[in-house]
Amino acid sequence: SQKMAEIYGDKIAVGVDIKDGYVAIKGWTQLAEKTCFEFCKELEEMGVSYIDLMFMLKESYMSTPDDGTSLYHKRDTHRNNKGAFIATNGILRKIGFDTIEKNFSWLEKRDYTGDLEAMIYPKSSYKDIQYYPDDMSVIEGFKFGKNRGNVESQDFVTNSLVNKDGSILFFRDSFANAIAPFLSTHVGNVRYQK
Repeated sequence: SQKMAEIYGDKIAVGVDIKDGYVAIKGWTQLAEKTCFEFCKELEEMGVSYIDLMFMLKESYMSTPDDGTSLYHKRDTHRNNKGAFIATNGILRKIGFDTIEKNFSWLEKRDYTGDLEAMIYPKSSYKDIQYYPDDMSVIEGFKFGKNRGNVESQDFVTNSLVNKDGSILFFRDSFANAIAPFLSTHVGNVRYQK
């Protein structure tokens, strides 16, 4: 809202889903009447930052050595942990927080089943590749607060266990589920709302 933008404008960042030049809404099933340029211009006029995560991921991927890995799961619409790490650092950078240092290596495990896979192929035993930091403290340094159980919950709150400052209100869709462990470990507290 305009009032939130006036109070917290430089600390609000909006991820905009874009399809065919328009803002995509309701899980990419509909297009808003506004073009992405009109919407982002309104945000800018309110003092709100916006983030095009797709562009940022493509840009980051193009600037890193090609190690043959994807930033998304092959049979799901979500980012894997490598993609989530890049997206999280982009968000942190955009809103003026310290980024997460990559002082770990990625371990590859074929153990991920996404919600799309489960919906389309409910009897499939296929597991997609997921990447995990060899130092799990990078994504396990938080706890759920205020009776919120997990990243699939409608709304949830997290608190960092590694004495980090700052607060973020994160309006999210299911794409944020992969980002939440990284973001929650590296920001004092985060409220996720759908």
